[in-house]
Amino acid sequence: MNKQSLLQRFKEGCEKLKPMTWAQRIDHIWTYYKAVIFFSFIVILLPVALIISFFNKKEVIFGGMAINMDMRQVGVTYLTDDLFVELGGDPKKEIVELSANAFDVNSNEAEASYNAAMSTIARVEAGTLDYIILDLTALELYIGEEIYMDLNVVFTPEELDAFGEDNIVTITPEDDLSIRTPIAINITQTAFAKDCLEAEGEIYFVFVGPEEKAESYREFWAYFMAWEQTEYHKQIAGN
Repeated sequence: MNKQSLLQRFKEGCEKLKPMTWAQRIDHIWTYYKAVIFFSFIVILLPVALIISFFNKKEVIFGGMAINMDMRQVGVTYLTDDLFVELGGDPKKEIVELSANAFDVNSNEAEASYNAAMSTIARVEAGTLDYIILDLTALELYIGEEIYMDLNVVFTPEELDAFGEDNIVTITPEDDLSIRTPIAINITQTAFAKDCLEAEGEIYFVFVGPEEKAESYREFWAYFMAWEQTEYHKQIAGN
């Protein structure tokens, strides 16, 4: 189709619209050109939506995950809103995340459980997870994936000893069985676990972020262990 014929068709279309009322014109245009209108909206709005999403995206300054357990709202608040204030985050640009995951390695829906389990690894690789609170099933599953941080990077030998040998989970490399690397802490008897968590069996805590954040992890652990259910938290629990 050449320019002249396109212009002619445009003029003919305008002539058809002249004797119509505005309601008739809108109905006519929608009837014959709705596909074009819809496509035009997509072409215009999609880039705008992507731009808005890009500029409104907030940086995750601290991210956690709870796997195979329930966390009460007071616990969620303590590890998100309260922690955000503790870290001095900028609400316009930053966020503290806490997500949940669940899977059963013995489930009949093996594919769904596998996908759920692997989604955690994707978060670790994306750098949006710093710690995980998990049950023994999940802890053992991820050991082979080598996502856990060596706790020697975060704590001193004396601090690790203070946890008690029974509360520290270690792994040993196949090529040197004399090495015991601490990777997880049993937090079942901590105040936070007793007040905020429900799980079948023991509850463990691991760090999964980069070693460069070791100092911030020490500070977070102190914050985590300082949990106490204040009147503010009791009000949240009551709601």
